[in-house]
Amino acid sequence: MIAQESSNIHALVADGLFSSDGKFFVMPDLDLTWLRELFRANVLRMLVEEGVIEETFARRVARWDHVSGFHVHNRVSCHAPSAHPEG
Repeated sequence: MIAQESSNIHALVADGLFSSDGKFFVMPDLDLTWLRELFRANVLRMLVEEGVIEETFARRVARWDHVSGFHVHNRVSCHAPSAHPEG
């Protein structure tokens, strides 16, 4: 059996921003397809520049219809606990 490297990047990021007075503004629900495509293009370019993959392979991956492991997911939210807990 041959082991193959399978690199993963996971990030937990805020879905909004804080104002100077500390108020948090939640980002509206957006289609993030453009972000996934930008991420994929930049990762493939970096891998080519670092000599990890060939340019021809990067072009072939970029043409695949499925996202080939590149995902941007924004459907799960964490909410602060209630200021008035029950009980």
